[in-house]
Amino acid sequence: MEIRIEITREGQKNIDNLSKVPQACLNAMRQSLYEIGKMLVKQTSDNILHTKKTGILYRYKSRRIRASAPNEFPANRSGRNRKSIQFHVLGKRSMIFGADAPYSKFLEDGTRKMESRNFLLRTIKETTGRQKKILYNQTRRFIKNVYS
Repeated sequence: MEIRIEITREGQKNIDNLSKVPQACLNAMRQSLYEIGKMLVKQTSDNILHTKKTGILYRYKSRRIRASAPNEFPANRSGRNRKSIQFHVLGKRSMIFGADAPYSKFLEDGTRKMESRNFLLRTIKETTGRQKKILYNQTRRFIKNVYS
């Protein structure tokens, strides 16, 4: 008695495509980091502009301005901090997300006389679910392209 197993052309094609999966996963990770970075920048900017502020009210150049309270997103007086928020994808496995305005570090970490605002870290924590969804969808898309 003999059992003969043959691999069809389609089966051989799938086996050949297995070697492409690790590269597809790395490409998916890079694309995911890019999409996550765009989403984080937009979400942080929107939060700075549109979240309600509960800090003190003061006058500046004949305008009434509401400051941000501790643990809120910073108030947007000049827009310099909000416009400096950006990201850079490094390779296929890491990303830098932050703000380049000189005073952004003081807003994020606080000082002796001012409590922190944690606007960058807070955005990252609030969007964790969306980040996972982006990573899952991109990986699925890239692997699907390998087998199509």
